[in-house]
Amino acid sequence: MANPFGPTSPALESASIEPMLVIAGGSELLRDRAKEYAYKLKKMEGKKVDYIEFENEEHGFFSSNPSSDATKQLLRIIGNFTDNLNF
Repeated sequence: MANPFGPTSPALESASIEPMLVIAGGSELLRDRAKEYAYKLKKMEGKKVDYIEFENEEHGFFSSNPSSDATKQLLRIIGNFTDNLNF
């Protein structure tokens, strides 16, 4: 039920999906799944998806180490992403 690309999931090709930023830590357990999710959405016509991976970071690195360089970089990326949204 939680897998948007599972065999019983509805097709997303016709779904209206706003621009999306998918972020994963390079050492995150589900990194490959997040990457595949972003890749599959990006392949669909009209879907704007950016995938960013932070090498050697774990899931939630921005919460566990909010003063890290990686967190500061992430905040810049999020700011740039939201600045470029055209709603």
